[in-house]
Amino acid sequence: MRRISERTTNSHYTLSIFIILIAFIFDNAQSIRFPDRVAQPARDQSDQHHFQTAIFALGSFWRSEAVFGCLPGVVRTTVGYSGGSKPNPEYRSFGDHAESVQEDY
Repeated sequence: MRRISERTTNSHYTLSIFIILIAFIFDNAQSIRFPDRVAQPARDQSDQHHFQTAIFALGSFWRSEAVFGCLPGVVRTTVGYSGGSKPNPEYRSFGDHAESVQEDY
């Protein structure tokens, strides 16, 4: 029968504490929750009301449009490219443009 050394016991104890600590941290971590339903743009209201417009160049418009669309008061979001010198930017070659999200609120 082999006797477990004190050093091995201490490393098992340290590893156990570390695993419990990591599990506790991840269990208490809060994630961003998006609404189940994204509001549809109110295109028919834009003719009846005057809305303000804001453009955000975020480096990437993936998922940003949905996040802005969930904000209270935002009636429409549109993605595109802004601020560059290329006449017709495209996804594969947008040159010095920035991927942007325009919101009407």
